[in-house]
Amino acid sequence: MEQALAIRAHPITEHAMPLAGARQSGAPVPVFYLEPQQLTGPDPLSSAVQTNWVYPVMAGGEPGLVDIRPADNESVSEFGGIYYGLLARRVGESVQLAQLAVGENNMAFQLRLLQMPELDFAALWLKGRNEDYFISLFEGRPPGTATLQLQGDVLAELREQAAHRFASVDELDPDGTPTN
Repeated sequence: MEQALAIRAHPITEHAMPLAGARQSGAPVPVFYLEPQQLTGPDPLSSAVQTNWVYPVMAGGEPGLVDIRPADNESVSEFGGIYYGLLARRVGESVQLAQLAVGENNMAFQLRLLQMPELDFAALWLKGRNEDYFISLFEGRPPGTATLQLQGDVLAELREQAAHRFASVDELDPDGTPTN
């Protein structure tokens, strides 16, 4: 990750670019994708597919996420881009909230990011042995303005959103997948 950022930061523009200069990075967070049609199954979260990793990065006071994706050769990873702005800020804030919640309860969780772009949904997913918690990142109007909250279940809300969004047969391909 550091090597990919260094290659992209030209010495002259390094301090003017987002995430340039001295960087601090956090532990990688696996990113999972859940397809809308998977919401109809009995345990949708078990069918979520890991697509990549994001590394939280802080540089010059601005949070960012460095996207690392598996290459064709699975023993190698490749740089997928740098995200900054609302998503990076909300991920950072939700990680802080998760640390507080986990610290109070003395429970062990794996931090994950769950994404469903078809429903404009992303959440920090605290994957536990017996229970999962979520912190939705884009709640509010405009998106990302609501106070972050730890939730025990997001599936009911996601099912309702999917049913509403894809209610029309015209919005589905012949194989049943939603179209944009």
